[in-house]
Amino acid sequence: MHTKYAVAEEEWLEICRNYSDDKLLDLPADLLEEFTQKGILIIQYEKITFRADYLFTYFVAKEMNNNIVLFDYITSDAAFYSNYKELVFYGELEGVDNGRLLNSVHSRLSELELEIKTSYASEGIDLQERWESVLVEDSEDDNEHYESTLRDTSSAKQTPETLKHARNRDLLQVDRGRGITERAAVKALESKWYVAMKSYFQMIKHSSNLDGNEKLLHMQKAIESSELFVMSLAAKKDLLCSKAVVFRSGILYFNPLVEIDPEKARRDFKFAAPNSFARVLGDLMANPQLSPAFRRLLKSNSELARYLARHLLLEIPNSENRIAFLEDLMKSDNLVLQTCSMNQLKNKYLGYALDEESRLYYKSMIKAITSNSELLNQNQQRALEKRRMLADMKRNFEHAGRGNRVLSGSH
Repeated sequence: MHTKYAVAEEEWLEICRNYSDDKLLDLPADLLEEFTQKGILIIQYEKITFRADYLFTYFVAKEMNNNIVLFDYITSDAAFYSNYKELVFYGELEGVDNGRLLNSVHSRLSELELEIKTSYASEGIDLQERWESVLVEDSEDDNEHYESTLRDTSSAKQTPETLKHARNRDLLQVDRGRGITERAAVKALESKWYVAMKSYFQMIKHSSNLDGNEKLLHMQKAIESSELFVMSLAAKKDLLCSKAVVFRSGILYFNPLVEIDPEKARRDFKFAAPNSFARVLGDLMANPQLSPAFRRLLKSNSELARYLARHLLLEIPNSENRIAFLEDLMKSDNLVLQTCSMNQLKNKYLGYALDEESRLYYKSMIKAITSNSELLNQNQQRALEKRRMLADMKRNFEHAGRGNRVLSGSH
C-alpha cells in the first residue's frame, strides 16, 4: 500500500504501472488529467496529491465498509446531508453492499417527497396539475417551436463558435473548487431533497453488481423523483421567470434569458425546466453498462418519464440505444417533450466535433429523424390542423361580422 500523501509525476506513473500489473487492467492514458479536471487530485509544487476534502472523503468511505457503526451513523438523519460525498464514494468502492445503501436512500427520498407534496398541497398546489397547466400555456406556438427545432436540428453545423460554446458549457459543469468544502448540513426541505436525489443518481451509476429487478427498482425511483422535481419547477414558474438568479430553499436557480427577453423566458420555460433536470440526471447517472436497464424505462406510461429515459440513452452512444431513442421519439404524443429531445440531440451533435465517431453517431440520428416520413407527416398533420383551426376561426369571425353589420344597418 502506498502511504505517501504527495508524489512526483514519475512516481505516479510507477504507481499506475504497478496497479495495472497487479490487477491485470489497462488504465486510461489520461487518468491524471481526468482526476485533476474533476478536482479529485491537484498538482502543487510539481507534486500530485488529493484535494483536501477528497482525502478525508475517501478514507471515511473506506472505513464505512469495515465499520457498521460508522455506516449507520453516516446514513442517519443526523449526518446524511453533511456526509453525502462520503456516501457516494462508498457506493463507488469495489465489493461494498451498495444495495443496502440504495435502499436506505430510496426510503429517505420517499419520505422527503411525501413532505414536499404535503407542503405544496397546504398552499393549494397540486404539482401534477401545475405541470400540466404549464405544458398547455402558449400551446398555439408549440407547433412553430417544433418546426423550428426540426429545421435547426437538420441544418445544424459545427462551427468554431458552436464548438467553443459547447466546450465552455462542459467546463462550467466541472467542479473546479479548491480547498476544504464546507461541511454544513443542508437544512431546507427542497435542498435536502435535491442533495438526496443527486447522491442517489450517482449511487445508481455504480449499481452494476445489483440484480436486474433491484437495479430497475432504483432507476424507476430516480425517474419518479426527477419527474416530481420538474413539476416543482413548474410550480415556481412565476418566481423563476422574474429574475435571472433566484436563491430559494437552499438551491440556486439560473435563468439568464430573463435579462435578455423576459417574455421569451416565460414562453420557453416549459422546454427549459425538463431540459435542465434531464442534464442533471444524465450527468450523474449515465453509465454504458446500465443501457439495457435504461431502455426498460421507456415502457413507462408517463411521457415525462420516457423523455427523461430518452435523455439517458442519448448520453450513451451505441446502436441499441440509438434505435430505442428514435422509436420512442416517434411514438411520443407530447409535442413539447419531442421538441426537448430534438434540442438535446442537436446540442449533443454540436458539442462533439473533437470526437469523429460521436459526431457521426449523432449526425446519423439527426438524418434518421429528418428523413423519417412518419415524424414529418405528424408534423405536417399538426400544421394542417392548426391552419384549419385558424381558417375556421376566421370564417366564424367574418360570419359574425356580417351579422353585426346587418343588425347595425337595421337601426
